[in-house]
Amino acid sequence: AHLVGGMEIADEGLDLSQKQTIASLECLTWESLDGNGSNGQLDKVQCNSQGWSGVIPEMSIPTLDRFLVADNNLSGSVPGTICSGGTDIYSGNYDQSSFFNISGNNFCPAYPSCVSGDDMGQNFPDEYDSQEEYCCTAFDYCG
Repeated sequence: AHLVGGMEIADEGLDLSQKQTIASLECLTWESLDGNGSNGQLDKVQCNSQGWSGVIPEMSIPTLDRFLVADNNLSGSVPGTICSGGTDIYSGNYDQSSFFNISGNNFCPAYPSCVSGDDMGQNFPDEYDSQEEYCCTAFDYCG
C-alpha cells in the first residue's frame, strides 16, 4: 500500500471512492473529463510538496505532458515508461524543467535516460549513511 494525497491505496488498485478523490485533486489536470461518464485522461501532474509517499507504478498515459512531483516522499525506482512512449514527455534532458521534476524524493538509481541533472538529487532517510545503502537495503537496488 502507498499514500496519494494522504489516502492509502491498496496494491490491488483503487476503489470508486478513491478514484473520485484522486480525480478531484487540484494538482492534477485532466483532459476530456466531464460529468457524462467520460473517464478522461491525465494531462498534468503538478504535485510538488504534497506529502505523497510510495512508489510510481509503470505507466502508460500517452496524454501526460507534465510530471512534477518534487519534494514528496516517493521512493523506489522511476519507471522507464515515463520517458519512452508511456507518456507524452519526450525530451531527453529535463534539467530545471517546468515539465519534469522528481528531485527531493527518495528515488534510487538506475534512472531512465530522460532523468538527469537536478532530478538525480534525491534524499534518503537519516538512518542510512548514503543513498546507495538506503537503495540496496530497502529496495535491493544494489549496484
